[in-house]
Amino acid sequence: MILRTANDIIVGADSKVNYAVATGNVETTCKIFQVGRVFVASAGMIESAEFEYDARTIATAAIQQGSRILEMMDRYQDAISQPLLEAAGSLHDQNPALYQSMIGDGEVLDTAFFGIENDVPALIYSQFEITFSPDRDVMKVVPGILGVDHYLLWGHPRPLKKFLDSHHGYFDEVGDVNAIRNLIQIAIDDKPGKVGKPIVIIRVNTEGAEWVIESPCCPPIEPY
Repeated sequence: MILRTANDIIVGADSKVNYAVATGNVETTCKIFQVGRVFVASAGMIESAEFEYDARTIATAAIQQGSRILEMMDRYQDAISQPLLEAAGSLHDQNPALYQSMIGDGEVLDTAFFGIENDVPALIYSQFEITFSPDRDVMKVVPGILGVDHYLLWGHPRPLKKFLDSHHGYFDEVGDVNAIRNLIQIAIDDKPGKVGKPIVIIRVNTEGAEWVIESPCCPPIEPY
């Protein structure tokens, strides 16, 4: 869950990861991490030891090459597309039931790069979708830049969309951080096998970055 306001980028996540292995092992991890001045948040197929695939390692390498956040994301898209396609395709073929429970018919991976660039908050995201066919599996990348007063739902968005459609003005009513926490909890309650605690929330603005809701699985924020 991501919210972009005039001054802040606020990102919340659960911490449950269903690693893409045949057994469907469940682990807890921090889905938000820092690489220098840039922060990364991901949902979906983040890692697979079985298929030697790790989105965080690929993101780190793309960011460490420097330049603007947009160009970092371009490098990340180029570098991750084939490994992600291979790992997701192998899981889909070997264990379609697990793939359906983990991914379903939505994005196989969502990733956002965010931070302060040119003295203003900036956030760029990519959503990766795969269409499987007997002839050729096809990767589709949907990039985007989150504008002011916009939010982005991912991971398990269906119950969140339903809730927000019937609760207009919810962010103003309960506050941004409370809204994000409550929405993630709705996703956990709706599908606890896929989404799980602890909930973490980070806020980034021109004054710095801070864990608004933190967890022992997330490291302290480093000065930048």
